[in-house]
Amino acid sequence: MAVVMTLTGDLIITGEILGPTGIAYPAGSIENVDINAAAAIAASKLQRGPIIMGNQSGTAADETIIALFCKGATATLKSFTVSNLTACAGSTALTVDLKKNGTTVLSAVLTLDSSDAAFSESEGVITVPGLVNGDYLTVVIDVTQSGTDTIATGVFWQVEFDADRS
Repeated sequence: MAVVMTLTGDLIITGEILGPTGIAYPAGSIENVDINAAAAIAASKLQRGPIIMGNQSGTAADETIIALFCKGATATLKSFTVSNLTACAGSTALTVDLKKNGTTVLSAVLTLDSSDAAFSESEGVITVPGLVNGDYLTVVIDVTQSGTDTIATGVFWQVEFDADRS
């Protein structure tokens, strides 16, 4: 049978070990000021990780753009989304890939063509989410123009990730 004790007032423990099997904290009782800056709390337990946004201004063109250089112990890719300001026309299309150290992290490159209206989102399926110190991400845009069909303009993307600090 469990023993329940109710203490009124402060409880001071001078030893170094307190061994309860669990502690129930009331909602809202732990705030930012209560967390030590060196606590090393996993990013997955936080509300939202950093977001990197980038874009090509003007008409889309073949380009490889460095999006992130991973500095720190570990990071996990959460999402990769692309869109454009104006859509391609006819058979013209462009692909957008997210690569880690030169190798794709997606199950398939994202294609923007005439079926993708301006500002419609295309989200990649990330199959290689892990990043470590020294990894770098690139966004690779490849345009295939058909005749004089219009090429999309204003390609933009967003990468969301969680990063743990060492």
